[in-house]
Amino acid sequence: MAGAFAGAWVTARVTRHPTLRPALAVGGLFVAASIYNLVTIPHPVWFTAVALVLLPIAAWLGSTSGRS
Repeated sequence: MAGAFAGAWVTARVTRHPTLRPALAVGGLFVAASIYNLVTIPHPVWFTAVALVLLPIAAWLGSTSGRS
């Protein structure tokens, strides 16, 4: 979660675009990597649900805090 937040924050600070698109692209990469991890290594169901819900939220929070 911290990686998605920090990556989106840095992307929002570095990019010149006022949109959420670049920061959410970073969050999407983290979600894709997490899905691969969840498929290849068995995890409890609650961990899967929490990871897939909180990663986009962390990316969104990082992008909004990075733009301000």
